[in-house]
Parts: sequence; structure tokens; C-alpha cells
Amino acid sequence: MMLPFFSVRPVLMTGLVGAFSLTAWADEPQIVFRGGQSVPLASFTLQGTNLVISAPTEGYVEGQAFALEAADHIFGERPAAVSQGIALLLSGKPVDAITLLEPVLAVHRPSAKIPGNFWVEGARAMMLACALDGKGLKVDAIGKEITEATPAQGMDPFVPLAKALVLTPSATVDERIAALKEMNSSEQPAAVSAYATFFLGRLHKDATHNQEALEAFLTVTGVYPTGSIILNAAAELAAADILSGLTRREEAVALVNSAARNAPGTVLAEEAKRRLDSLK
Repeated sequence: MMLPFFSVRPVLMTGLVGAFSLTAWADEPQIVFRGGQSVPLASFTLQGTNLVISAPTEGYVEGQAFALEAADHIFGERPAAVSQGIALLLSGKPVDAITLLEPVLAVHRPSAKIPGNFWVEGARAMMLACALDGKGLKVDAIGKEITEATPAQGMDPFVPLAKALVLTPSATVDERIAALKEMNSSEQPAAVSAYATFFLGRLHKDATHNQEALEAFLTVTGVYPTGSIILNAAAELAAADILSGLTRREEAVALVNSAARNAPGTVLAEEAKRRLDSLK
């Protein structure tokens, strides 16, 4: 039986009365209910339209259920695994990204429809990683999940981008470039255009179209800087690689330094450090 919402014990009160301190809030994402009560996200599973306590949680009973609609927002820092998963995806390591993202997405799945959740961003990264790994059926399944979690916008705009990335191996470079160019338009959200432009740059770079690749990578940070700070770092590193080959060392160093600041704690920051050492 679902208990009434008012049975949720307040956590943050004057003098920090309750089971969790501010330190606990900072350590892990919390579901904040209307009225200010908060419970660690990892304590819940989603059963139908109810959030159910499924892990030992001080002050709450296993099996205690709360209506999903009573949740107001998610509080906490983006999980490091999501940032690292995005960085791995952008570093050309989709399989590593998938391996890292799967468990964190399982924990965050109950929060998919709650404002401020980290599941949608992580699931989009997972979908793009699956696309780069050629897993078309997995792309369709994740795309359906994301769209169901965000019904107000219709089909999630990252779904067509993933489908453009998962073109059959027989597709030519020109066909792949054309598919990504369709995703880079004023009709698309800035984040989608930013990712499409980045992958377009990668295609040009692989085809040794260095000028076109450089333009694409610089467009990511110059035209779509709000797309993703981690994406900006990946684009900066890619652009710096081309610039260093053109003996434009000072510009390359500036971009690598910026990349290190934009993606701390990820493989991109580690790569930035290696690049700086090699550019000295």
C-alpha cells in the first residue's frame, strides 16, 4: 500500500534535524519531494507510477511507496560516471562508455521523469555510444525510453542524430557527412547541432579533410558553446591536434589548456595533460 505523502519524514530542518546532513546531500543525488523532504535516489526503484524504497534507508521502511508525481526535483552533483562516459564516447571509446554508463543509468532510471535528473543526459550518451558501436537495435530501444521519459517534446531530438551515426558500414563517407549535416541546422537544439558538428569534424579528419575538420571543431565551441562543456573540451583537443600539425603551437596550447579546465577528472583532461607535455 502506498503511504500518504505526509508520512515522509522531513530531512532538512533548522539545526539539521533528520537522518541526513548537508554532507550526505552533497555526496549523492537526492529526490526532493514537495515540501523539502529528500531521500537518496539510490534508495528507490520505480514500480509503475510509484517510487518504492528498495534499499535500507534510515528513517524509511523497505517497501514504502510514494507517488512519482510527488517528487519535485533532483538535487546533487552530476555523477562522475556520466561525465566520464561522455568523455569516453567523445574520445572514440564507445564500448568503454557503454560499460561505464550502464550501471549508473540503472540506478538513475527511477528519476527519468523528475526535473533535474541526470538519467536523460546519460541515456543520450549511451545511445550515441551504441550508435558508434553499430548497435542499431539498442539505439532504437534507448531512444524509445528517452522519448517516453520526455513526452512533452515528442521524439527526443538526439534520436535522429544517433540514427545518422549508426548508418550501415557500407555507407560512404560522403553519405555519412550528408546525414550529419542534416542534423546541423537552426531547427535543431544547440546541443544536437553541437554533437552533430563534432562528429562531422571527426569524419572530415578521418578523411584527411583537415581544413573542414578544423572548421567543424572550432564551430562547436564558437557557435554552440552551450551544447556541453565536456563536448567543448573534446572539440578543443581535436582542433589543437590539427593546429599543432600546422605549426600553430600557441593556438594549440591555448585550446589544450581550455580543454583541461572544461573536463576535469575525465580521460579528456588526462589527454590534455599528455598533449601539453608533448607541446613543451
